[in-house]
This record gives sequence, structure tokens and C-alpha cells, in this order.
Amino acid sequence: MKITKAGLKRIIKEELENIIVSEAPPAPAQATGAAPQPASTDGKETKQETDVAAVLTYIKRIDQPKEYEQLLNALIQHGSQVRSAKLILTKVARNLAQHVRKMK
Repeated sequence: MKITKAGLKRIIKEELENIIVSEAPPAPAQATGAAPQPASTDGKETKQETDVAAVLTYIKRIDQPKEYEQLLNALIQHGSQVRSAKLILTKVARNLAQHVRKMK
């Protein structure tokens, strides 16, 4: 069995998604039993916000330079699957120097 780079990336992505889903703490609305409040009527924004919240929950674990580098590279590479990612990355790149200067 030959393992390709694309196949390996797919496997890693699936496993990371499984880890995030299995370790994700319940959302506050789920913990209290209350119905979640959708951010929009089409349901798209709610899912995206939930996905971002799940990632932000685990981003605090990234505390090593190599992990941070891997995370940033993975986010940039993920942009190929996101509409308007090139525009967003360009906008972020313009502000990157300012953010770096503000770091401790």
C-alpha cells in the first residue's frame, strides 16, 4: 500500500477532527439544557461559529514554537478549501507586522 501526501493529509485531518469532536466540552447551552440560539436564520453562521469555538478551545494547548509553526502552516494551507481565503490572507498579511510589534 502506497501512502501519498494527499492521503496522509486527509487521514491526519480526519483524526484531528475526531479528537476535537470527542474532547470538545459541551457548549454552555447544551450543558444547561437550553435550546441554542442561532446567529442567523440560514444556520451557516452557527456552525462556523461552533467550529471556530472548538478550535479556539484547543489553541491554548499550543505552547511550543514548532507546534505554533505547524498550526499556522496548517491554517494557511486550509485556505485552499475556503472561499475568499486569498483575500483574507492578504488582509491579515498587511497587518502582521503590527501584530508582531505588539507581542511581548
